[in-house]
Amino acid sequence: MSKSLANAIGIHEAPLEMYGKIMSISDEMMWRYYELLTDVQISEIDGLRQQVSRGDQHPMALKQNLARQIVADFHKLEAAMQAEADWTRQFRDRKAPESIEVVQVKFTDIKHAQATLPAGPPCWIKVDKLLHRAGLASSATDAQRKREQGSVRIAGDVMRNPVLGIGLPPQDFDIRVGRNIKRVQILP
Repeated sequence: MSKSLANAIGIHEAPLEMYGKIMSISDEMMWRYYELLTDVQISEIDGLRQQVSRGDQHPMALKQNLARQIVADFHKLEAAMQAEADWTRQFRDRKAPESIEVVQVKFTDIKHAQATLPAGPPCWIKVDKLLHRAGLASSATDAQRKREQGSVRIAGDVMRNPVLGIGLPPQDFDIRVGRNIKRVQILP
């Protein structure tokens, strides 16, 4: 793991974030994580490798077991099980996790001065500022880059536009940026 290679997993990260990062490692790297980060004996790891090579065991099941073990070591087993359920719900079933972080953002901090069209939404917000205020980007510039790359989804839809029309606050919706997802409440 390395911050410079953007694959570091912090020991103080939330269980779902930690679980997701472990699930994103390569199948080959998984074996190294088993060796260095678990109490599983080398002989047992070798046996698991052979099971995978024979097709008796699927690498994803072993990676889920690895992620559950590591998350349980730094959090509780219950947190690891919830992270696994949320990860499965989010990435396999394409639904929002049950335990999702809720962030509140003031409308005045993200509003756009654009006049609404007669048939358009009553309010407009700046998407890049919203992502930054919600903690899904390190800056508005970082948010713009992520949005332009197509990695931003608001209420399930890819968001490439810099502004978004919404109803009158309060409003809330799920925002996903890459693996990160938060429920954002826009307050008046």
